[in-house]
Amino acid sequence: MLALYRSGRQAAALRAYQLTRERLAEELGIEASPALRMLEQQILEQDPSLTLMPSSPAPALGPGRSPPVEPPRPTPKYMGGPQPLDSLRIEQDEAWMAPVVHLPARDNGGGETATPEAFSGIPASSAVVGKPAVAKPEHARSRLAIVVKSIGLAIALGVVLIVSMDKPADTNGAPSQPADPATSPAAPTVPPVSQSTTEEAPETTPPESDDDPESDVGAGPFVRRTVEVGDGPQAAFADESAVWFTLSRDGAIARLDTRTLIPRTVAVGKNPTRPLVLGDTIWVPCRGDGVVTVINRNSLEKITSIPVGRWPDTPVIAADLVWVTARQDFKLVAIHPENYEIVDEIDLPGYPLTPVLAGGGLWVVGRHSGTVTRVDPFAGATTGPELTVGSGPHAPILVKGEIWISDRKDGTLTIIDPDTWEVSETINVGGTLSRPVLVDGRVWVSDTESLRVVVVDADRRSKPRRIRTSLATTYPAEHAGAFWAADPNAGLVIRIDPVSWTITNEFTVEGSPGAPFSAHGVLWVPDSAGTRVTMIQE
Repeated sequence: MLALYRSGRQAAALRAYQLTRERLAEELGIEASPALRMLEQQILEQDPSLTLMPSSPAPALGPGRSPPVEPPRPTPKYMGGPQPLDSLRIEQDEAWMAPVVHLPARDNGGGETATPEAFSGIPASSAVVGKPAVAKPEHARSRLAIVVKSIGLAIALGVVLIVSMDKPADTNGAPSQPADPATSPAAPTVPPVSQSTTEEAPETTPPESDDDPESDVGAGPFVRRTVEVGDGPQAAFADESAVWFTLSRDGAIARLDTRTLIPRTVAVGKNPTRPLVLGDTIWVPCRGDGVVTVINRNSLEKITSIPVGRWPDTPVIAADLVWVTARQDFKLVAIHPENYEIVDEIDLPGYPLTPVLAGGGLWVVGRHSGTVTRVDPFAGATTGPELTVGSGPHAPILVKGEIWISDRKDGTLTIIDPDTWEVSETINVGGTLSRPVLVDGRVWVSDTESLRVVVVDADRRSKPRRIRTSLATTYPAEHAGAFWAADPNAGLVIRIDPVSWTITNEFTVEGSPGAPFSAHGVLWVPDSAGTRVTMIQE
């Protein structure tokens, strides 16, 4: 916590405290120590006593020289006030939830691409060419090692800059130019997507071995930019001309135009999360208010707010009704999409998460009960046997018509056949698992305990493949045919090639990166503890 705070990452330090506190409570049944709680309070108040002062002044650079100046980095805002633990962090299952869109949108690479003109509207200093990943240690690297590595890199860059100023002019009398124009003080124009020089990976059959890859393959170039959208952004969905974000601390939803990169916001309620897009309306669950707010997608005007219960989740559409779980009230609520009236409420066990529609039924996972309940949306009642899937399951996803559920505590992947209403297979992969994502016909899931990514072929399930990352990549996503994941504590985003099975790129992202989101040929990475979104484009 001290290392993160002293390196300017207050939000990551607070997140480390929350995760530790939760683990102590869940595994040992104890509270954090008074010293640890006091340290959290000092970080919240930005206590000057925590600041690490230099022991001696910096050495002079010589006459006529000045050190490179970096733009100030804003301190992420913290959402204070007495609130439940769930509201102080982004839960894994909701952060990985695929946007629920009920319209013929052209997104995720199928629509318009964010133009070079849009990128040129961002300050040029924010352009960074993504570097290939380097080999990582076999075991988990500590967060302190990351900070030390960053400080060492900063010192090395300073030495390089000093040496470059001492270099003589070339034979024509002109000053020598840096080898990489992207790192020069005058940043170049961002290359359009069509100018990418990335070489395609060879079409090889993925090896059957369960061993980790021994080498990394570089890929690129990538361009990274940041844009301001509002406080506490979470990627929501994309349509033909914009990317939308919910702003958890602003209590709003923002529409970011992909050409101008100018956001428009509308207030919806406290702590909004992933919405449902239904025609020209957007249904936004607001957990702080216990309502679902409906707005017009074109005019951004608020239509109504519907009280549904405590801690509502992402709505889904089934049987011409809008269904939303109220987690803390243990129920599933059905809403008529035209008159906005509640037409049904169904009691469910164990803190129900967002359901998935399969085989004509809504399948709802209870996180605390470890059960799966099938709801008939036409009859408005539970049907069939209640299945047990683990002690800490995530919300389900659909893979080739089957229901896949990962369990963060048991380290299992459970597969349910929606036609027979039975568990068809349970795959024990071990570790602490994230919610899975489907990439290139395979199911990818992060193991935050062993710091690996586990890949399971949707057809051949007998040999899960493990890829060592040395990162707690808790937010997986698919973009441009590759697997991407973010580590919010390390402030990193990685790219894994699905052919070579290696980490090809690693990006440092400002703040505490949330769930990456692919749309319009760009990977959007929101800083869930700040106000910006990082755009990564090849």
